[in-house]
Amino acid sequence: GHPVKHLKLDIDEIQSLEVEEVVRHKVLEAYRHAQVPVLVEDISYIYHALGKLPGPLFKWFLKELKVEGLCKLLDHYDDRTATVQAAFGLTLDGKEVRIFLGEMKGQIADAPRGTNGFGADSIFIPEGHEKTWGEMSEGEQIQSSVRRIGLKKLEAFLESLSESEAHEMRWEGL
Repeated sequence: GHPVKHLKLDIDEIQSLEVEEVVRHKVLEAYRHAQVPVLVEDISYIYHALGKLPGPLFKWFLKELKVEGLCKLLDHYDDRTATVQAAFGLTLDGKEVRIFLGEMKGQIADAPRGTNGFGADSIFIPEGHEKTWGEMSEGEQIQSSVRRIGLKKLEAFLESLSESEAHEMRWEGL
């Protein structure tokens, strides 16, 4: 394993309903500031009844509406289905970008339920489950985690690199 350093960067984010587009821009901006291999993440909640909304704009919806308001957004719709995405963007050289997407289908609860997890975990019920992520134990959350799905794809990519490619990544700069 290689240690990874967390950098708090103030970077501009584009507005788009495509999480991959947001992550691609974000990782290149982060590289421009840091000048070392960079990994970034963004989350998207797609409410099917609302087209692609709120999508990657979800964090702003959460900030303004809170979890209660996010549930109420669908009160006048028959369709409460949603897809949650976690997208990780990696660039090693500031040119080529690889995106690793984790995705989970499910439903938005009628009202927030549970206090485990963070953010909007109390409103999303993964497909095949009765509980929201906020009601699940840590072990249950991990099994349906979109972050875990995306990070497993990243892990597979990193393991596929040759020793010389991995050495060229300048891990010490992270």
